[in-house]
Amino acid sequence: MKKILLLISLVFCLTGCKKVEYPVSDTDFLLNTVSTIDIYAYDGKEDPEVIIDDCFSYIRELEKILSRTVNNSDIAMLNKVNGGTVKISDETREVLEKSILYGELTEGAFDVTIARVSSLWDFVSGEEIVPEADVIKEAVETVDYKNIKMDGNNVYLENGAEVDLGAIAKGYIADKAAEFLRDKGVTSAIVNLGGNNIVIGKNGERAFRIGIQKPTATTGEFSGVANIEDMSIVTSGAYQRFFVKDGVTYHHILDPETGYPAESDIASVSIICETSADADALSTSCFILGTEKAVELMDSLDYACAIIIDNNGEMILTDGAEKYFEYL
Repeated sequence: MKKILLLISLVFCLTGCKKVEYPVSDTDFLLNTVSTIDIYAYDGKEDPEVIIDDCFSYIRELEKILSRTVNNSDIAMLNKVNGGTVKISDETREVLEKSILYGELTEGAFDVTIARVSSLWDFVSGEEIVPEADVIKEAVETVDYKNIKMDGNNVYLENGAEVDLGAIAKGYIADKAAEFLRDKGVTSAIVNLGGNNIVIGKNGERAFRIGIQKPTATTGEFSGVANIEDMSIVTSGAYQRFFVKDGVTYHHILDPETGYPAESDIASVSIICETSADADALSTSCFILGTEKAVELMDSLDYACAIIIDNNGEMILTDGAEKYFEYL
C-alpha cells in the first residue's frame, strides 16, 4: 500500500508540479508607466507567476482609488465637488495624511494641492504648449496643502484647491505592492514602478544593486549603484519628462510657489529609506528645494538619506548615504 501511495505521489509531481526558475518576472503598463515585478525567492504555495498577476491587479485597484484622472476615484470625486465633503478610503486618507506631513516639513515645497497647476501642463502628448502666465498665476492661488481639511475619512477642500497625488501615490502603491508580496510568502523581490524601486530581502547572499542613472546620459549609463535590502530608492530628475520650446527647457517637476518647472541646481536626486512613499515625496521636495536646502532637510532626518547630482555633475551624499552608495 505504501509503495502504491508513493508511486501515485511521484506521478502527480511529475505531471502536476512546475519547476520554478528564478527570478520570475513580469511587466505591465500601470500608473502611466512601465512597471516590473521580479520575484527571486518565496516560501509560499502559490505559483509565483500568479502572485505577480494578482499583485498587478491589486496595483490597478489602488490606482482606481488614488488617480485624479480616473473617473469616480476618491481624488477625482474630491476635486469635482467644489468644496463638498467626500468620504474617502483608508488608503486615500493615509496618503493625504502623509502629504500634509510633507507639506509642513518642507514648508510647502511639497504640495499635493497643485492639481489646478499640473493640469495646465502636458509633458506626455508632445504638443509642447506653455500655459499663459495669467492662467498659471490664477491656478497657483489655489495651491496650499492647508486647504485640505480632514475629519477621519471625511475630507473637503477649501479655496478652490484640487489634489494631485502624482508625487507620492506611486511610492505609496509600491509600498502596498511589497506588503502584498510579503503576505504571499515572497522573501526576495524587486518592485519597480517606473523608477520607484522597493526591494524585499536580499538577492541571494548580498544586497540588491540598483543603478543610479547619469542625468545627462542615455538610459543604462550609471553614476553608481545603491546596495539596499528591505528598502526603497526613488529618483527625481528634470531629465525624465520634459520638452523644449523656443530654446527653453520645461520639465515636469513643478514648483508650487510659481506654477512653473522648478528652477533647481539639482540634476537628479535619489532618496533611500524604508518606505517608497517617503522616498517619493522627499525626492520631489529635494529637487524643488535645491542642493543647499535639500542637504539641510535630509541631514535633519534619521530615516532617509539622499544621493544628489547637481547640474555640474558633482555628487553630494547626505548623512548615511555613504553606506549604501558605490561609485562606478
